[in-house]
Amino acid sequence: MDTVAQRFAQVKEESGGDGFALLASAKCTNEENYLFNKFTRQILATNTIDHCAWL
Repeated sequence: MDTVAQRFAQVKEESGGDGFALLASAKCTNEENYLFNKFTRQILATNTIDHCAWL
């Protein structure tokens, strides 16, 4: 976990939120996707979120 956290911090420092893009799952609950959304927007500082609702 420390290695992942350090790498995320490095990417965020170098590229800001533009260094991240995430894919959410349609199989998760609304609550899980809400938490994923909050993490993505607040911690990683990106609005680049997509989902696989076509399942």
